[in-house]
Amino acid sequence: MRPSSTTIRIELENDTLIMHGTPDESPGCVLRGVLNLYLKQPLKAKSLVLRFTGKIRIAWTQTLGATQERYFEDEKVVLQHEWRFLASEATSKVTTLAPGNYAYEFELPLKGDLPESVRVGQFYNVQYQLKALLRRPHLFPNYACHRVVHLTRHPLPSTMLTYDHSDATAMSNDADWLQRIMTSAVTENHADPRLSMLTIDDTDLSYADQPPADDPAPEDETQRLWASRHAALAYYGLSDPVLVVNQWVDKIDYEISMPTKYYHHGDVIPVRVRVRALVPGIQVRCINCTFKEYATCRPVNGWFGGRSKSHGRILYYARHNHETRDEDASETSHPWDLRFMVPISSRIEDTQYDLNNEASKVRHKLKFQLNIFNPDGHMSELRAVLPIAILAKQAGSLPSYEQSSLTSFPYDPSLMAQLLQRNSRDISPSSTNAPLPPLPSPISPCIRLPTYDEVQCH
Repeated sequence: MRPSSTTIRIELENDTLIMHGTPDESPGCVLRGVLNLYLKQPLKAKSLVLRFTGKIRIAWTQTLGATQERYFEDEKVVLQHEWRFLASEATSKVTTLAPGNYAYEFELPLKGDLPESVRVGQFYNVQYQLKALLRRPHLFPNYACHRVVHLTRHPLPSTMLTYDHSDATAMSNDADWLQRIMTSAVTENHADPRLSMLTIDDTDLSYADQPPADDPAPEDETQRLWASRHAALAYYGLSDPVLVVNQWVDKIDYEISMPTKYYHHGDVIPVRVRVRALVPGIQVRCINCTFKEYATCRPVNGWFGGRSKSHGRILYYARHNHETRDEDASETSHPWDLRFMVPISSRIEDTQYDLNNEASKVRHKLKFQLNIFNPDGHMSELRAVLPIAILAKQAGSLPSYEQSSLTSFPYDPSLMAQLLQRNSRDISPSSTNAPLPPLPSPISPCIRLPTYDEVQCH
């Protein structure tokens, strides 16, 4: 296919915008970027328009009778804005653009009460999108491009709930932290009327600033991940590791630990499971780990026939078998120490951000299943569920006043355009690259603009 002589592209300072605080207290965020246009040859254009639109789409099927169903669908525009960089479409004026690179900056403050981006199956979808359209006269083809913008929300540091094992009341109010049930299931070959149910006390979930003292020194990769998690999340007070310790019906001691509950796209979750048999003859055959996403949309405004709609999907699954010898069945002193990584996709379409508002909710959980072989021959299952929260990455905090003169510079739209053009040079035709004016000097050691998300909101 013959390459096009015209390239149009939307460059954003950040395609994930974070609203800090609840809808009532959030000051909002800022959408900022540059529309780049690259021309190899002269081009006649009527208009160049960039539109930013936010829409809510809902759809569901409602049963009306024994055999009748009705399909409902609705769409609501929550935000719409337009930038016109060339002549208006209403006029017949045609502009001739010379070959070269063109950059058009744009900026839009967004309110803090906007709904977050989310998708709940085919039932509920909130999407924000930028679309650029270069209209040409007569029968010449138009040029267009689009880019999806994700909106998410973070609580303010002052309102972030800090969990502590001594605060049983606060923990009991959060169902996500206490949805852990262990059951003993009996196989058909060894029927047993007993079905044991074990409830975990609040003291089973503890947090510490460091790994358990009796743990061996972590491997280099685990140590690096632990350090990065602590540095990235310490600003919000979310860097405490999660450690679950319990005993199953006086037969098995087990521990499940993670560096933290909070992660970002592209991260891996280091998980450690330690199991030790207390009774000779009992064996843990395997451990299954499932990473799941749960999305729910609520029936606000009379949607979905007054009933919530839910959609779940498995993001990752792994089975870890425990190879044991017959002579090891009588030993109870050697625990099974299992360490593994659970990957998180770097694509927001594959793994959504956690959210909880009046219209929708998204949660993530790590589910563990331990298959246990008992001395009397029957099989049991021990199940545990731990919550995982996926948050957008924070760009960092603002530098101190003394450091600002060395590490940053005032915001300038033309300078941002130059920086974004430098980042997008790889897509520009090399034969038509116009020289860019040099950046202000000196800029050391940081040559980037501070983002809106770097401002701590109070």
